[in-house]
Amino acid sequence: MRKVVLAFPVLLLACCLEAAAPEDVVAIIGVNSPLAGSGFGAPDLRDAYLGNLRFWKGVKVSPVDHEDRAVQAAFVEKYLGMGPSEYRGYWLKKSFADGVQAPRSAGASADVLRTVSENPGAIGYVRAGDLNSSLATLLITDFRVIVNAANPATSVSRHLLKDAFSGLASKWPNGLPVSPVDLPLGNPVRVAFSRAALAMSPEQVAAATSKRPDAAPLPVRSYESHVISSVAENPGAVGYVSGSVRLVARVKSVPIRD
Repeated sequence: MRKVVLAFPVLLLACCLEAAAPEDVVAIIGVNSPLAGSGFGAPDLRDAYLGNLRFWKGVKVSPVDHEDRAVQAAFVEKYLGMGPSEYRGYWLKKSFADGVQAPRSAGASADVLRTVSENPGAIGYVRAGDLNSSLATLLITDFRVIVNAANPATSVSRHLLKDAFSGLASKWPNGLPVSPVDLPLGNPVRVAFSRAALAMSPEQVAAATSKRPDAAPLPVRSYESHVISSVAENPGAVGYVSGSVRLVARVKSVPIRD
């Protein structure tokens, strides 16, 4: 009986905590942030969260943390290259040695979104599914096209991508059917991919697809980790994810060619 009592809190914690994959957490800024389009990139984001960058082109940078430890752990792994304990230990030492305060916790996703929308230099992070495009946008919007590692293709043509993501039947050079995997319509990575790779907005792609009677609906995955899993399971699959995500062994990234 004693063992059951001692184990219960641990079991309860394990059941209630929802893990967050690094690829499902995105760095964000407010929609009107002066950091947008300023060249502020991944190295600068890391410096800001490690207390080594306070201003960017005259703008005071104010990083905030998420209250959810699982989301925070995914963020520091993806963008800082650290573990959660290493991150907390780093700030304990830095606060003591330099008198610099660690990024404050802004609260849950809704609080982080409100903070970045109301403060020009604020940066934060949330699960991709929590992003509200009326309040915030991606700080880093790079992407890469991914295919199954067994696919012999070393690049993918823009024409093939346009046909595949418009719902038209397409084949790889080796004859294997192309199976595109999309992210949700409002996802910022989808916006970046559509504009750069397809030369259309996601809405334009959807409108063009709806007018084609021979176009098949595309499978949509809620998170980038699900896109990676789908591509890993299907030799003919093609998808896209943000540039900083970590890929699994059965998936590879390929460049786009004209």
